[in-house]
Amino acid sequence: MKTYMSSRLRLIATISCLLMPMLLVPSLIWGQTKSSATVNIYFPNYSYPDAIASLSKPNLRNAELIIFGENGTTDIRARLRKGAYESRNKDGGGDAVKFEWVKPIGNDPINANFAVAYYTWVAWTGSSNDIGAVQLLQLVDGHVKVAQQILFNLRGSKTAGAFFDVKSSSLKIRGVHGWEHCCPTEMDLVRFHFNDGLFKQVSHRKIPFE
Repeated sequence: MKTYMSSRLRLIATISCLLMPMLLVPSLIWGQTKSSATVNIYFPNYSYPDAIASLSKPNLRNAELIIFGENGTTDIRARLRKGAYESRNKDGGGDAVKFEWVKPIGNDPINANFAVAYYTWVAWTGSSNDIGAVQLLQLVDGHVKVAQQILFNLRGSKTAGAFFDVKSSSLKIRGVHGWEHCCPTEMDLVRFHFNDGLFKQVSHRKIPFE
């Protein structure tokens, strides 16, 4: 009986050794081919000095807007008027920012302490950069705090944008994959869910460019 069990264990061990590389190959291939979405996620933790009554559309359409870069730096500061801002430089370059929408987060839309706002920003010199900016806003002691920001590429796509489902508190980002100026072939479809005061990524897949 002991000899039989030892032989059986040796056989199982041999089969396991043979199968192990086959089991590892898919995970190694997945690790090599999987690439992250072209989104930049920042946590500015910045509060605007001006007091505001609520996170409503009229208030945000006529307010100061900062689109942040890495480590809390300011990429652009714009004073919106009727939801728009434009600035031109002497060298022919410039910036144009447009307020797209704001939607409350939570069960009480009138008195919501959190909201998600979407802006588009076009910067041009010799060529243009079209960027989508989603900001998670929190109303704290009458001041707007930017808790989180998501930047993504819009360049050349008619279907790229940000979409928020109020009922499920789910955010969908549809952006161009890669920041290159020429010839994109793929888009990122990234989904986030609002949980514990932040948007957390729940899925990402690539789709054909359009």
